[in-house]
Amino acid sequence: MPSVIVSWEGTCAKPAVQRDLTQRLVPIADHFDRFVDPPYSLTTFRNWTPSRPCYLAASSAPAVELRSAFSRSPQPRLELGEPLTQPRLNGLQFKLAGPGFFYPGEDLVSFVFLSAEGIPDGRLVQVRKERDRVLLVRPEVHLRYSLETWFDYLLAGIKHFYIPDLTYWRYGTNPGFDRWKDVARTPPQADAFWRKVAAGLGKVSSSY
Repeated sequence: MPSVIVSWEGTCAKPAVQRDLTQRLVPIADHFDRFVDPPYSLTTFRNWTPSRPCYLAASSAPAVELRSAFSRSPQPRLELGEPLTQPRLNGLQFKLAGPGFFYPGEDLVSFVFLSAEGIPDGRLVQVRKERDRVLLVRPEVHLRYSLETWFDYLLAGIKHFYIPDLTYWRYGTNPGFDRWKDVARTPPQADAFWRKVAAGLGKVSSSY
């Protein structure tokens, strides 16, 4: 079965919105954790400041389509600047896995928000902890074909209700988001969105 690298970026400077989104994503993380060995893959960040030097890294390669069942090789080269000053991280990240597919090093779904001097507040990053440093990179995940439509819906809803400047890529920019223009940004509509996310994940899981 084919697959693709999906990436996203954006900012959310409101702590209450960050917390709400984080809480809503926990059940999704719990679902995929059943397929991760060893569990528990969910990592939460609450005003976490790394004790090691922390760098905001830029990839030398754009998001790419990957019509293969295997991980990318070689990995995109990362360009590092100076260590960040007083970085703080909030949010969560978890591993995406299922029967027959697991891509070590390309399996993290990350909604972690960075606050640091000289950086737009609430910038989305993916956290990579290394022995002597912490790297913060653009969030991306190696996504299995069976999850593509579901993940589009998840990202579109998050953009609509939580992170208006979110931009995500899968073959094109913000696939499926045009269908949200007439949806009200109200708590009942947000609740309905998360119910559909859970139902869609259940349908996808039944096809594993």
